[in-house]
Amino acid sequence: MKNSVIDPTTATPLSAPANAAGLKLHAQGLCKFYDGFAALHPTDLKVRSGELLTLLGPSGSGKTTLLQLICGLVKPSDGILTIDGRDHTETLASQRDVGVVFQNYALFPHLTVHENVAFPLQMRRIARTEAARRIGEALEMVGLSHFGKRFPLELSGGQQQRVALARCLVYHPSLILMDESLSALDRKLREAMQIEIRRIHRETGSTIIFVTHDQEEALALSDRICLMNAGRIEQIGSPQEIYERPVSRFAADFIGVSTIFEGAVEGDRLVSPEGVLPLPAPAKAQKGFLVIRPEHIRLEKPEEARLAGRLEETIYAGPESRLIIRLDSGLAVTARRSSSLPPLRHGETVGLSWNPEDARFLDR
Repeated sequence: MKNSVIDPTTATPLSAPANAAGLKLHAQGLCKFYDGFAALHPTDLKVRSGELLTLLGPSGSGKTTLLQLICGLVKPSDGILTIDGRDHTETLASQRDVGVVFQNYALFPHLTVHENVAFPLQMRRIARTEAARRIGEALEMVGLSHFGKRFPLELSGGQQQRVALARCLVYHPSLILMDESLSALDRKLREAMQIEIRRIHRETGSTIIFVTHDQEEALALSDRICLMNAGRIEQIGSPQEIYERPVSRFAADFIGVSTIFEGAVEGDRLVSPEGVLPLPAPAKAQKGFLVIRPEHIRLEKPEEARLAGRLEETIYAGPESRLIIRLDSGLAVTARRSSSLPPLRHGETVGLSWNPEDARFLDR
């Protein structure tokens, strides 16, 4: 999207009434095909008014295609898109009350910060007094009240991102779309901007759809996550739901770190190459996966544990270290251990156990 010639900052707002059910956006069977290739399979998605929803997934998952359909940069092959209860399936991008914050900021280098933020108001012919008030509020909201006379090239990446966000906020769009907006920033700046976006979202009550491939970013930012894979929605839920109750192997593997055992089901047991492992409850499936997060794995004496393996790596990460333990089958198990404990020896045999109810069984 970052090379698009369409600038949604010039969009003309529509005076649409708020949806009585509190629904900001509804995609019904929305899809996009290119010469028979499905960039997005028929998709049903509801976005609530005032929520921050993240479209999360790897490259090619369909998240950017869905964003482009929402803001009108591409036309759907089929389906219906409603915003604030109005059908916008065929509405031009310039006529949708949607603001977009691009990955590359899309600031005008020859204009000052003040002039960049003023631009969408000028396009809407907002009165000068009202425009000055809005610009002041927007710059204050993003912490750039004293940067109005500077030019974009005089700002850091994080400050440019704040200007782009202020330019979007200033004309009060019904819906804000953020397309990989923090990916160009270093880790520390990204984390700082995540906090800022959460604060701005809370204070303004804006509805935001945020696109990212970064699972940590999605967990930190979102009210809900829409996880996408191969042009389809894999799972929708709160960050806690997605992390603790993944519905598929892809979801368990993509969000966070997991150890995944695969095998045949025999009642309440999984018969895997690593051994016979207890399931949280009896399962009807003939085969499946047992997922265990690192925080649920206990390190014990090998003779007292469910499984045993050799310590392959210890990765220091502050208060906790991440341990990689290689089983005889070749599977690598990830566990956590307090960094304050005496270190284990590389190659040492380590026992692994967990409570069956802390694991999750998946049949796909």
